Amino acid sequence: METKENHNLQDLPAGETMDLPSSSSKSKGLHDHVVATPITFLGIPFIVALVMHFIYPVRILPFSLAQIGGLGIIAFSIILSAWSVAEMTKVGTSPDAYNPPAELVSRGPFRFSRNPIYLSFVLIFAGVGLMINSLWMLLLLPVVVFGLTWGIIIRDEPFLEGIFGKKYLAYKARVRRWL
Repeated sequence: METKENHNLQDLPAGETMDLPSSSSKSKGLHDHVVATPITFLGIPFIVALVMHFIYPVRILPFSLAQIGGLGIIAFSIILSAWSVAEMTKVGTSPDAYNPPAELVSRGPFRFSRNPIYLSFVLIFAGVGLMINSLWMLLLLPVVVFGLTWGIIIRDEPFLEGIFGKKYLAYKARVRRWL
């Protein structure tokens, strides 16, 4: 069996499909080449921020304003994530990062961001930080963005170029990495 790296999905003759690893084959998935999982890049700064918040709390807004703003950001990020997953599912691509994408998704939120699910993770982090009114969470937000970008996203891009070729390069030229 040939591996997915040897072909681009769009180069296959009409009606043919490429053998991709099954969802149980975690060893050949999209994230084999990344530094760590998204939960690592979110979880470590989250724990550090919470510890700092409880040791030395620095509030940034009045409580009610922080609560409303944080909840609004969290609600928006949940909608963004659900919309992203729905668009992936519509074209037959699994939102499971360990499954190679079957199709390049470029509609819905993917028109504005190549990584709307990671963007929703960052927004949830920011929303929780605002909701608990923690300066530490907001100060560590750039660390989260850097970790996801350096540790995952820029490492995924060559993999996606290998699968989708010119189609991905055109999409990459048209749509920004984050926003």
